[in-house]
Amino acid sequence: MANQVQVIPQPSSQQVTDASTPLLWIKTLFPFDLFPEEIIVDRFKIDVIKKDFFATQSVQTIPLNGTVNIKVYKSLFFSSVEITDTSSGNRAKVEKLSAKDAEVLRKLIEGLVVGINQGINFINMSTEEVNKNALNWGSIEKKDAPIQSA
Repeated sequence: MANQVQVIPQPSSQQVTDASTPLLWIKTLFPFDLFPEEIIVDRFKIDVIKKDFFATQSVQTIPLNGTVNIKVYKSLFFSSVEITDTSSGNRAKVEKLSAKDAEVLRKLIEGLVVGINQGINFINMSTEEVNKNALNWGSIEKKDAPIQSA
């Protein structure tokens, strides 16, 4: 039985188009950031678009391969995020985000990483299903943990 080969069907063109549809698209807060940065998350990667001047931009792509770490830093007025691909050391930091956007971004990325690590096939899911499941998997529930004695 070890000689059997499993054939995996190729995704349809519609599935490929759906896979590149953004799950989340957020910008830094404009009045405080003259050239707003953007973060776009799809099913397989994170694009961080930094703008330094008019009509100039750089795009940094971090693949969602199951080794992505995200940190959210909160201050009185803004939040910032640091996204790291731990396998390559590729890192992106974006500042001046709203606290709500930063938290949704964290939940979505952590949920997608959990799904990838569990072998979930996101291609066969609709955008709404991916968002709902990933946000659920990435949320943290605060419960009273039982105290364990040593």
